[in-house]
Amino acid sequence: MNRPSASLFFLISFMIVASPAVAAVQDDFEVEVIDRALGGDDQPGLVFHGIRQIRNIRLTVAVDDGRKMEFSRPELNGGETWKVNWRQIPGRVTYRADFIAEGMSESISVEFTAIVANPFDISVNESEIDLDAGKIGFSTSGQVRKVQLLLFAPDDSELLAIERPLMFEGVQKPFEFQPPSGEIGLVKLVAMDDKGFSRNVSFTPYSVPVPHDEVNFEFGKAEIRASEERKLHAVVEGTEKALSTLGKQIRFKLFVAGYTDTVGSHESNFELSRKRAAAIASWLKAHGVRLPVCSHGFGETVLAVETPDNTPEEKNRRTIFVISGQAPHGKDFQGEADWSCH
Repeated sequence: MNRPSASLFFLISFMIVASPAVAAVQDDFEVEVIDRALGGDDQPGLVFHGIRQIRNIRLTVAVDDGRKMEFSRPELNGGETWKVNWRQIPGRVTYRADFIAEGMSESISVEFTAIVANPFDISVNESEIDLDAGKIGFSTSGQVRKVQLLLFAPDDSELLAIERPLMFEGVQKPFEFQPPSGEIGLVKLVAMDDKGFSRNVSFTPYSVPVPHDEVNFEFGKAEIRASEERKLHAVVEGTEKALSTLGKQIRFKLFVAGYTDTVGSHESNFELSRKRAAAIASWLKAHGVRLPVCSHGFGETVLAVETPDNTPEEKNRRTIFVISGQAPHGKDFQGEADWSCH
């Protein structure tokens, strides 16, 4: 959640100076005025930051409707913070705060107007989040005037920013967008009201590898042998275990990537890896994986171990299983990948 408070922060010397005694005390603390608040646990108030010790503090806050609130504290030491908040209904209220402490002949006063927002919120609709398809569903409550969708790369650079007005609360039409070519590191939805307050909900797309033993195929073939099925049963169990630790904000998929060594032509290795990855994906889907399962073959384009051509390197004949809310990125998934999902 955003904290939208545009707090005023200044030295007490910015306020009324009544006497040299007051001026001495003014060097002992700073005060922060919280004049914008969302409501609920976020309320208007004053925050005092001690520089040197002051004692016997009394604070009187007068409200524009005639009410008064009294606060006190025996002492405030250097480095300490004293936060004083009070509840305010949504809207605009003017306050006068009078502060006095030991050694002060007159109080120091500050007047300010605080604004508290009417309640509003935003949430994502779990069943309508598909980053690969460029779709994010959401709902709002309260007086939300507009919503912004922001996508950021893992290095915090902005990938996408879309904004649109809202006319009603409740389930909204999903944001639909062209998926960026780069990896999404953070998704943020920001709801704004007519007073400039905002709330946001954000999530980081997960990418979780599934540990496994390599599935061995007959030379040049893509059929899964019965002797290798126990390894894939372990992948099903590993997928379920990984899912139990993940949240439900994202529509996850299981991605199966296949790779070959450099024996044979580039074209034949690409096709062989594609068929093997697809065979594994089909087997997993038929044996209990609840997620959409996507496959792609990278052939010999992404080698785990660099070798010359026509080298039968076992480490390059591999498969990678990744649970993610978007097509995986990184050194093992270079180039354009046309994932086939079912």
